[in-house]
Amino acid sequence: MEEEKGVLVGRKRNRRSGKAEGGGGGGESEHETHIRTERQRRKKMSNMFSSLHALLPQLPAKVDKSTIVNEAVNYIKTLEHTLETLQKQRIEKLQNGMLVEYETWSSPNVVLNLCGDDAQISVCSPRKPGLLATIFKILEKHKLNVVSAHISSDNCRSLYMIHAHAGGASDEYSEAFSVEEMFKLAVGEMNLWLLSR
Repeated sequence: MEEEKGVLVGRKRNRRSGKAEGGGGGGESEHETHIRTERQRRKKMSNMFSSLHALLPQLPAKVDKSTIVNEAVNYIKTLEHTLETLQKQRIEKLQNGMLVEYETWSSPNVVLNLCGDDAQISVCSPRKPGLLATIFKILEKHKLNVVSAHISSDNCRSLYMIHAHAGGASDEYSEAFSVEEMFKLAVGEMNLWLLSR
């Protein structure tokens, strides 16, 4: 019996360290493993709450975990609603984009075909020196960029086919007029120049 007491006394736990004294087992007990695992789990949860809190900048620095979760849920709902709204807008824009309106204006010497920010300008005129340079100057004056130009001519007349684009200019002129108005003003000026020569 005394030997058994000696063995029990020899294996008595040290309450402060949580390890068995004596016995020389050296292995971790089930209870110690559980405590270590629980500490790791709590640390991981704490890190996850910190990460979640960092994603919600509207929250104060010190806040309880239930508030973090509640705000995260509300924020996710807001994001879902925003996503839904943006998807609807995208679909509407795509549908409207498929129904692009083409508009045409014509005068005796100039025809304007307009589609969005792009236009096809056709100028047919008796041969006149400096006409192409004048057309380009007028387009530049109205902040319209020439994308391409094709010229056909014979002994009597010239035909100019110009693809122009409105965009990129952000000054008072381009803000005061719509794209349609800018092209119409330019074409009107071309027509006046042709009629006055």
